Amino acid sequence: MKMIKQLYKEVATLSFMPCHRLPARSFHFRGKPFPVCARCTGILLGFFGVPLLVAVKMLLPLWLGIMLHVPMLVDGVTQQKGWRVSNNPLRLITGLLSGMGLAILAVTGAVRLARMLMHG
Repeated sequence: MKMIKQLYKEVATLSFMPCHRLPARSFHFRGKPFPVCARCTGILLGFFGVPLLVAVKMLLPLWLGIMLHVPMLVDGVTQQKGWRVSNNPLRLITGLLSGMGLAILAVTGAVRLARMLMHG
């Protein structure tokens, strides 16, 4: 029972996510910050595309999965270099695109790998 409570806590707080969890970079609900930052929120939401892609048997090109990471990389690097200041809505959008890219890479990559293993 203790393990179940611990697992529930980890899932509910998203403590398994590697995120900085800075309150200033997180959305807030009823005065409390989300358990992950705006960018990680977007990544998680975008990754929900995995079941959708599997359900409709849609394989998108791997290059698209890679390219969907570019906006997040540009946003993160330009902010880190001090060239500009990002904001939470932009972090959410770039995270969402990156999460969708991860979903494409995961599903398309897994299907291609399975085909290679099955058909030599």
